[in-house]
Amino acid sequence: PAWQELTAKEIPSASQDGVTVKVIAGESMGIKSPVRTLTPTYFLDFTLEPGSQYAQDVPEGWTAFSYILEGKVDYGSGQSVDAHHTVVFDDLGDKVQLSNTGSQLARLVLLAGQPIGEPIRQHGPFV
Repeated sequence: PAWQELTAKEIPSASQDGVTVKVIAGESMGIKSPVRTLTPTYFLDFTLEPGSQYAQDVPEGWTAFSYILEGKVDYGSGQSVDAHHTVVFDDLGDKVQLSNTGSQLARLVLLAGQPIGEPIRQHGPFV
């Protein structure tokens, strides 16, 4: 891997229907990040206005999780998840549904990637 540095101005973003996304890695809303990854990866920073929703495409077979930074988000289950919680997706299909069910802005990051199929090993210490 090689070092890649982007300033905030160099991170592409897009907006539609009350949803804004910063595409740190991967692609969303028709824009692609200039960041090169070793395996296919999405790192998306979403801001949703109250009442807004968006369906993010995620390739079938990928692993994904989301962390809510602020507000409340429904991921299509009918249940809102509050800020400072992580949602791990078991079976994505091909989309992640995002819906701001609160009365304030909601902000979350969505990370997804193609599994590399290697065993998990842990050794430490980590710095």
